[in-house]
Amino acid sequence: MSINQIFCEEITAPVWADRTEYALDGLTDVWRVSVEANQDKLELLQNLLDKDERTRAARYHHQRDRVRFIVGRGVLRMLLGKYLGCLPEKISFSKGLNNKPFLASPVDLHFNVSYSGNWIVMAFSDREIGVDVEYVNEDFDYSLVMQGCFTDEEIRVIESVPRPVVGFFRSWTRKEALLKATSIGLNDHLKEFSCLDGFQPALSKLGVTEDWRIKSFLTDEGYYISLAQKTDSPTRYYDVVKLFNGEWITEG
Repeated sequence: MSINQIFCEEITAPVWADRTEYALDGLTDVWRVSVEANQDKLELLQNLLDKDERTRAARYHHQRDRVRFIVGRGVLRMLLGKYLGCLPEKISFSKGLNNKPFLASPVDLHFNVSYSGNWIVMAFSDREIGVDVEYVNEDFDYSLVMQGCFTDEEIRVIESVPRPVVGFFRSWTRKEALLKATSIGLNDHLKEFSCLDGFQPALSKLGVTEDWRIKSFLTDEGYYISLAQKTDSPTRYYDVVKLFNGEWITEG
């Protein structure tokens, strides 16, 4: 396998486990969080946020958006606290290239978060990582964005599958995951690289020094999830509702 390539593949939807040792050791962890299932923990999660996060939450005009932000940021803090062995409310964030968040204290832990509908998906790794989740909306007119985001071959493949809208969201989440992993901001270059199945040449503007691997799957709830990482490290999949049922504590 040559350098500077993207390898994309469709995988079987995983079984979301209910426990972990919070030790990555070269592994990648992907968590899913149901917003609806965690609304009863809203006060607890909000108490973990810092002043800026609470101000940001208050700015949301719609209650559903405010709740989703609080659940997402609160659970992110709890999980980071578990991985780092510290109090969630003590964690500080900084913003990097294109406002990609990272931990203010230098540690060998990378994370990425994506929101769509009722689900929040979070990925954790000891290397750069990107994740994207999108609800497969059958009514979405994907034709409006196809020409600006996909290569001619990608468009041909998407339009040839039995349910083109599913093919659209598979390709879309792959590109978004890679965009988020690199944090370079490739909105003007999406047509210049392909995320079809198999090996694809990587765009030089990605600054790729290693091969990127992207795996995608469609969940039972009708969401497409794509994960972009530099190596094909084993991936564990966890469900926050299962794991923290009755265990919502703040100790690291």
